[in-house]
Amino acid sequence: MDRLSQREARFAGIYRAILAAYWLTCAGLMAFWLARGDWYQFFQSAANACMPGLFLLVWRALRLGRTYQLEAVILAFTFLAYTLGVGACWYHLIPHYDKLMHCLSGAFTMYLALPCFYWLKAEKSFKPTDCALAAAFCLCAALAVAGLWEIAEFFINQVTGIDLQNVAATGVGDTMTDMIVCLLGALVMLFPMLAYYRRGRAGFLMEAVFSFIRNNPGLYAAGPRP
Repeated sequence: MDRLSQREARFAGIYRAILAAYWLTCAGLMAFWLARGDWYQFFQSAANACMPGLFLLVWRALRLGRTYQLEAVILAFTFLAYTLGVGACWYHLIPHYDKLMHCLSGAFTMYLALPCFYWLKAEKSFKPTDCALAAAFCLCAALAVAGLWEIAEFFINQVTGIDLQNVAATGVGDTMTDMIVCLLGALVMLFPMLAYYRRGRAGFLMEAVFSFIRNNPGLYAAGPRP
């Protein structure tokens, strides 16, 4: 077994550990909200428990090769942002937790955009000279996702009246700071990306992204692998 296969096997165990913690937390939250008679929060936690299965269905529907390194990152982010943020009410209980999640989302979506860049690229091949264009594409993707998220929150407010953007208290302040910290998260994660292109030093997230590319040769059939 080569180094890459060993790393993937190790992350399979990490993924299962995160999944176990994820489901145990969801079960605990469901029991807690049921005991309190809060059906809204109960069904939020129940829906959250279904998310890993939904991810797997999407993976299979698109016929993608499983990549435990990337799946572990996706599941960990979902656990922090949804299970703890929404289900455990950390957005309300912990000051600035919402900003931390928006910051992480900037880094997260930036790296998820990298496989999209190589899928859209005509040659579908990896080259060190891709650095500037790939970085610009990923930064724009992170900002686009942040903007779409705020648009979705605006429409939810129009339909339900729930003020997800805290417009009553902050005006546009909450929306703008969400997008700013998202950009900051993406900019911070830009440094490991540049280090890989220029020196070949792959950090954790870069390895996770490139393991996805290597495990899906049908999408990236032409040219060398990273």
